[in-house]
Amino acid sequence: MLTPKIYRETCIDLAHSLAQARTGTITVSPHDAAIDCLTLAHDIHAVLPIPPMDNSAMDGFLVRTADLVGSAPWSFPVAGDVPAGAAPMEVPPGRAVRIMTGAEVIGENVTVIPVEKTNIPAGPTTCPSHIVVHEADAQPRHIRRRGENVQPGQCIATRGQRVDAGTLAAIVSCGVREIEVLPRLRVTVIATGNELGDSDADSLKRAHIPDSNSPMIAQLVHDTGLATVNIVRMCDDIAAFGSAISAAANSSDLIITTGGISAGAFDVVKESLSSHKDSTMWFGAVAMQPGKPQGHGRVGNTMITCLPGNPVSAFVSFQLFVRPALYTLAGLQPPALGYLEADIQGTLPTPRGRDIFVPATVTYVDTWQAQPAAFGSHFIGSLVGVNALIHVPADAHRVAPRVIPLTF
Repeated sequence: MLTPKIYRETCIDLAHSLAQARTGTITVSPHDAAIDCLTLAHDIHAVLPIPPMDNSAMDGFLVRTADLVGSAPWSFPVAGDVPAGAAPMEVPPGRAVRIMTGAEVIGENVTVIPVEKTNIPAGPTTCPSHIVVHEADAQPRHIRRRGENVQPGQCIATRGQRVDAGTLAAIVSCGVREIEVLPRLRVTVIATGNELGDSDADSLKRAHIPDSNSPMIAQLVHDTGLATVNIVRMCDDIAAFGSAISAAANSSDLIITTGGISAGAFDVVKESLSSHKDSTMWFGAVAMQPGKPQGHGRVGNTMITCLPGNPVSAFVSFQLFVRPALYTLAGLQPPALGYLEADIQGTLPTPRGRDIFVPATVTYVDTWQAQPAAFGSHFIGSLVGVNALIHVPADAHRVAPRVIPLTF
């Protein structure tokens, strides 16, 4: 029986091998790439330097360093005003030029005197005719030099980097207008079971239950920002399921199934995928609760993860195994399975030779506090507001339970 850690690494390894087969790219603006959380297909090199020109780092006055002779104070007539975005102005000898943060600076032997070091009050004022400088350094100061951060041609972002807000700002600032990215992942969620019905109570037949798994898993995929999602609901029919898998494999990068992998007489997922002509699958047990039955593999170049049918089991399994696989398929580093120092409130179940993952709600009141939900693989109502899992290790007599944050 695999440990959760080993099974997680196995899923990530398969996703990594399949990610290398993703060759198609699209060309979009950096802004569109950021909106869709896309991943760079190639390294990005700067067209423009950052900063693009010498500019002032402070609101104040530009003077020649040669005019700062002797001891303070110094008095200067003001020759002009350079707001940010205005044409630059050379400083005449013996004079000052008012300058704002971000305004272009020209001339080598000049320095910016912050307004706070003069007799002029900070804030909106008309341009004065004279200033008195109370304190200054005779060396050039408070000037951001052209290209001091990034030079033209310099690599600013590498292949596999997600175009997040900070990356977007850097790409735009260095003058790149179009980038090549990997297209969004395509995910198909397939829920199986003759017992599944719509959520409308009037439409549910006797012995039917609402299909909560497929919308839950689809939303979890959507929350990553990495993929588009299609939902398919299947009855327990081996031939129909096999056809659905073949169709989904032709249009998806990842297929996620829920249900049908345990020991039931009508568990069609395992039987159908094990005999599918294009599939390579593993089904077995992972030493964890909930979520002991698991499966994963591939049909062609499409990855498949098979989750248990109980909703809490499916939720926990997605967080531990599918979410990191999604990031890896997208060409990103999978999120680390980190722990949060938190006070655990309430009673936890006792492990019996396997790791337990209890859905929990974490809040901050002086310290982080984790409240475990009512525990049961079918306790769907216990998932409301869940933002963490409490990990109770199989060897809990040696290792204390720890909190895995999911959303912060």
